[in-house]
Amino acid sequence: MRRHLIAPALLAVCLAALTGCASGADEPASPASRSAAAAPSGEALGAGGGAAGGAAGSDMVAPVGGDLRLGEPWYLVGGMAEELGAAAGATITFEGEQVGGQAPVNSWSAGYTANDDGAMELGPIAATLMAGPEAAMAAEAAYLAALDAVDGYTAVAAGELYLFTGKDNVLVYSVTPPTG
Repeated sequence: MRRHLIAPALLAVCLAALTGCASGADEPASPASRSAAAAPSGEALGAGGGAAGGAAGSDMVAPVGGDLRLGEPWYLVGGMAEELGAAAGATITFEGEQVGGQAPVNSWSAGYTANDDGAMELGPIAATLMAGPEAAMAAEAAYLAALDAVDGYTAVAAGELYLFTGKDNVLVYSVTPPTG
């Protein structure tokens, strides 16, 4: 599938802007930092890797594949979740050769490929065209850009899905919807 060269640059700008708005260290630990015991192959997860639990480097689990729970939704709980806000309700569901979900304002879908070794590619992404508040639309643009840049995944039996761009863990999902 064709990759857009501008998507990684757009993602970096959007994440930097959103991270700058995040609150301080008084926040509770992200689901990723609470899940070290669930990491595959005995690898420990990092403590959040940056402001508000954003993308983290090589201290996170590496893409190793796993069960994508076809037909069952995953709920965004870490990585960009803090920047998008708990009310965003972002989801992802894999079904056959299609993937889709809910972004902060619009629903989206795409084709995808995923290998047993953890390689993954999504795209092209199509989304509905509803308008929303400016902040929600900016968060949605950053979320969709992050999805477009995904190139790896790890699905942990304990119920967490980690999506990667290179060595950075950018999105963390859970089988359990976030509360609050």
